[in-house]
Amino acid sequence: MTPQALLLLSVALLVAPQRHSRLWQRASSRRWNWKLAAAPVGVLVLAALWLLPLSVVIAVGVVGGTLCMWWSRRSRLKVQSKELAVLESGLDVLVGELRVGAHPVHAFEITAAELGGTVGEVFAAMAARARLGVKLDPAMPRLGPLAGQWNRIGCGWALAQRHGLAVADLLDACRTDLQERQRFTSRVNAGLAGPRATAAVLTGLPAAGIGLGQMIGAKPLAVLSSGGFGGVLLVVGVALACAGLLWSDAITGKALR
Repeated sequence: MTPQALLLLSVALLVAPQRHSRLWQRASSRRWNWKLAAAPVGVLVLAALWLLPLSVVIAVGVVGGTLCMWWSRRSRLKVQSKELAVLESGLDVLVGELRVGAHPVHAFEITAAELGGTVGEVFAAMAARARLGVKLDPAMPRLGPLAGQWNRIGCGWALAQRHGLAVADLLDACRTDLQERQRFTSRVNAGLAGPRATAAVLTGLPAAGIGLGQMIGAKPLAVLSSGGFGGVLLVVGVALACAGLLWSDAITGKALR
């Protein structure tokens, strides 16, 4: 098979209509369906290995992997922020129901019905266990971004049951703590906007230098894409730039913990 035919085959697999379009719709809202994407991606990789030098393929792979890791981290932070906002709304509903004299089990059930989703399911499980008079801890997730918040809610409920304290006051304290943590995260994110922009600019400076060299006729692209020593420089340079971007992102991410 000629390189041109291989490239056309990869493009055809990418644009071919899928029978199960609902799978793609679900993947767009949550995550990629890797089984459907494996075939065209594999063909693209084979075509790249056939048409391009190995160093260029490795550099493109490093850039693609870095972008995937960066996008995955950003998506995880967005999901965490959204779930924390939902949990805060749930605590508002729960405390409000308790303040007007609702039974705690009924208050949990109303909160679960109002929220829905993952947070609503946890509240529903807590309501079921509270109705049975057992501990709420097994109903709470032990892992994930909200584990600490659920532990605080469980501790508040346990203190209220053990010492006869007002459960509304304890859960209100959990809500206040969550609100303050959200405000702190917002302030830190605003303060880190400058360092993150600086890291992105520094990462793109080598590409700008290559572009300037190409404009003045030095032809750095020909050297870097020809394999040999230029290919080694390309791979090392791309790897260092991507490592710097991920490292800076990890450093700024520690400030939010």
